[in-house]
Amino acid sequence: MGFDDRKKAGTANLQLVGHTKTYTKVVLPQTQDCIGDQPAEALVGKCVKVKITESQKWHISGYITDFAPKPEKVPENYFEELEQKRREALLKSFEEDENEKIVAKTDNALTFHLIGMAALAIGFYLLLRTVYHGLNLNY
Repeated sequence: MGFDDRKKAGTANLQLVGHTKTYTKVVLPQTQDCIGDQPAEALVGKCVKVKITESQKWHISGYITDFAPKPEKVPENYFEELEQKRREALLKSFEEDENEKIVAKTDNALTFHLIGMAALAIGFYLLLRTVYHGLNLNY
């Protein structure tokens, strides 16, 4: 948390300013309801849990629910399991995509084959017509 003594629209609304883990700006009013009995200076540099009550274009705001949250415990192999799940999901989606691509390639190949055959038939028709009429193109 940081301390901000900006005035809001001519009133004496002091604010605490911080950010989330993804650097979304968090603005908290420096009121009894929000920070309780602690002085604002005691929260500078601390991690706190906040209940979000409003969302604005450039920031979010709310009130503090826990002034000293305990660090979350994760198993030692948490990231290995997470990576394994990600790989399995990626492989599954890749297999599904490959099956769809094979069907799409087959459909595309058939379409191009039919277009090629039609062009070939038109070419033969024009060639035979030209030969039959003795290369006289003025009918």
